[in-house]
This record gives sequence, structure tokens and C-alpha cells, in this order.
Amino acid sequence: MPRRILLVEDDPIDMRFVQKYLEDNPDDSDLVVDTARNGEEALKVLKDNPTHSFIILDLNMPGMDGRQLLTALKTDENLKSIPAIVLSTSDSKADIADCYARHANAYLVKPDSPGGYKKTVLRLKEFWLGEAKLVN
Repeated sequence: MPRRILLVEDDPIDMRFVQKYLEDNPDDSDLVVDTARNGEEALKVLKDNPTHSFIILDLNMPGMDGRQLLTALKTDENLKSIPAIVLSTSDSKADIADCYARHANAYLVKPDSPGGYKKTVLRLKEFWLGEAKLVN
């Protein structure tokens, strides 16, 4: 059974960087990266297949944003155990506190370079797919 990651991001450039580095390893041939451009799309993907290892989500998106998605995820009995990692341009203490209050599993600020994305995404993969013990 393939391992799945859901990437929820409305910016096509950010999505491309994160997806590239998630998929950039021939040893991960069983890894599938699903994408959604907002919270509504993400919930549809998750309702169709709730077996994702973890979710990376942006905060500021059209329609259902990342905050609303976090609340929906963490109040749904079938989805609340999936780790949700916020990846946002905001480094506001208020945004960070709000996301943890909504039970985000981690909060990261988006890097400002391709190399920064590579480093961040590879560390995410290493931790959540290698070190962490997950339910799914």
C-alpha cells in the first residue's frame, strides 16, 4: 500500500517546490503526493482516502483557509490522528499560537529559496516518514 502525503497549497510556485522535494527520491517509489488548493478540496481528498501519513497545509488560501481546515481535521474522528503541519509565510506569534490551539502538529515558516525548501521538506519527510510512529 503506498504512503500518501496531502499538500494543501494555493500558490503554484510553493506547491511545485514542496511537491518536487517530497517526490525527489527514487527510494520513495511507494510515496504518493496528493494536492489540494484549499480546505474544501483537501477535505474531499481526505474523505475519499483518509490514509495519509501527514498533511502539509498553508494558512492563507481562498475559500476554506488553513485555520478552518485545521479545525475541521482535528474535530473529525476519522481525520484527527493525521499529523497536520502548517507551512506558512507568516511568522506571527498570533498565527503560530492560533494554529497550535487548533492542534497543529508543527508550524514552519516557508523558506525563501529553493535550497531552503529542499532542506525543510527533506527534514519533514525524514521525521514524519522515518522517525515518527504514525497511526496510518
